[in-house]
Parts: sequence; structure tokens; C-alpha cells
Amino acid sequence: PRNGHPRNGGGFLAAATTLHDRVDGFVEAAAQLDASSLHAILGDAFSRSAIESVIVDWLMPALRKLGEAWEAGDVSVAGEHLASQIVLRRLGAAYEAAGPRPGGQRIVVGLPPGAHHEIGALAFSVLARRAGADVLFVGPNLPAPDWAFAVTCHRAHHAVLAVTMREDVATAQATVAALRRDCPGVEVHVGGAGSAAVTDVHHVVDDLQSAALRLARG
Repeated sequence: PRNGHPRNGGGFLAAATTLHDRVDGFVEAAAQLDASSLHAILGDAFSRSAIESVIVDWLMPALRKLGEAWEAGDVSVAGEHLASQIVLRRLGAAYEAAGPRPGGQRIVVGLPPGAHHEIGALAFSVLARRAGADVLFVGPNLPAPDWAFAVTCHRAHHAVLAVTMREDVATAQATVAALRRDCPGVEVHVGGAGSAAVTDVHHVVDDLQSAALRLARG
């Protein structure tokens, strides 16, 4: 339901006593377009534990539940966009705080042409940087030639494409082909809900933290 909830920036947080409650509070705040509560809930979650645990144990489940609520019509497009932008800003700050890691495994992370759901890719980039990798996050909707350019400039060992939707498979496959042709030395990895249909790649099948550690270690 979208009515009958506090909008004072702290109501959803004050009622949250468990991990499950904080997930529910995050979704309810998005439904109410309550930016203050979204910021408070995120701040509380990130203050309780290491970023790695917050992302794997709280943030990704919260985002999955947000997506389910949007599909069910319980959260508007505006609410989903508001929550996503607040999460992206929080993750962007964490990515910058982790800083570049010269000397680590060089990884380029982003999304293929036409793909725009970048939260998972940015979360992975944060975790990989914190694990010691030298990560270049190039964001959503990157044309295939620019993927090859980024990989070459970064002298990357790995390219990681997030394929979050079935509609992204064709452009992801074309990007993989371009990387195979133009950057034959790079290992190409794909992850995300739509990634299983992409071929001639390494599939990220473990959780984000385990995948980040594995690639950071080479």
C-alpha cells in the first residue's frame, strides 16, 4: 500500500528492527517517494557493517524486492527511479572512496549498448576496487567500439558486462564479438539476470563479492 505511512524522514527507519524490516522500509519509502527516508535507511544500512556485507546481504535483496514491487504495481516508475538514483549516488561515493588501485588486476566494467540498469555493475565495481582490483567503471549504454577502446586504454585483463535484461543479449553478444576481435587477450565475463544466453564468455554465477574477489586475484 502507498498510503498511511510516515513521511518525516525517520518513520520507516524507526520501525525497522531487522534486516527484513529495513528492506521493507526501503520499498515502502520508494512507494511514498520519500527521499528523506530513503537516504536515512541507506545511511543506517551502510553504517551497520562493512560495505561488502551491506551490498550482498542488504542492498541487492532490497533492490530485488523493489523491482518485484514495481512489477506488481505497488511502486511507481517515479518511486523506482528515485530509489535507484539515491542508491547510485551512494555507490558512486563508495567507488570514489575506494580509489584507483594501480598494480591490481585491471578490469573494465559496464553495460552493452542500449542497457541502462547499472546498479549491479557499479556495486560490483565498488567491491572489486575494495578487493584490490584496478577498476574502470564505464557505465551504461556503451557502444561496442568504445568497449574495445576502454579495454585497450586501461590495458585490462578482464572486461565485465552486466546483462540485466533479455533485451540486452543481442547487443551484449555483439560487444563480446568486438572484444574477441579487437582485444584477443582480454577475458570477457558477463553477469546479470539476462546473461545466461550470452555465449563465448565466462559467466559470473557466484555472488557479487565472491566474483569481485576472484577477478581481483586474477
